Amino acid sequence: MPTIDVEAAAYHQAGHAVADLHFGFRANPLALAADAFHCLGHAQRLDGKDYRDANGQVDPQQVGNAVIVWLAGSAAEREYSQAATVHPADWAKATDVLASLGPHQSFPGWQHQAREFVKQNWKAIQMVATDLLENNALDGTELEMIVSIANQEKDARANLIRYRELTGKKQTRQFCSPAEI
Repeated sequence: MPTIDVEAAAYHQAGHAVADLHFGFRANPLALAADAFHCLGHAQRLDGKDYRDANGQVDPQQVGNAVIVWLAGSAAEREYSQAATVHPADWAKATDVLASLGPHQSFPGWQHQAREFVKQNWKAIQMVATDLLENNALDGTELEMIVSIANQEKDARANLIRYRELTGKKQTRQFCSPAEI
């Protein structure tokens, strides 16, 4: 059985999660499972009607956003370890969604867009992955707050600390001093 790189898996899932939030999809919980590769979490918006406007027409922008979400995991893993490939399940989901735009779509072009998204949002992806590695799980609210911290939103760090105190969740080293943990 191959060895799983837990850190690469965390970055992979963080890439999906940050893209979900960026494009307005739901922030679902993330969790590193026992074998590390079968991480749970990012939004699974595969139903074609999710990409249709009020008139039932396919919205190319929404389709494009969803394709980038599915490819952002591998792009983040690649940015982290320089050794990632597109995972078959992500590839299949991105291909299914992209098919709604019709034939002749350039998959390499979408992969490039996903890599650019990851580069532009690397700070948020790093923060999510770091917290996921330390806590093994993050809920949707924590994900939103961590991305807010990465975006330097006012009081975001204090809000995350307060949220974790109120919910009994463990504080992490990147957001608290060792005395606070």
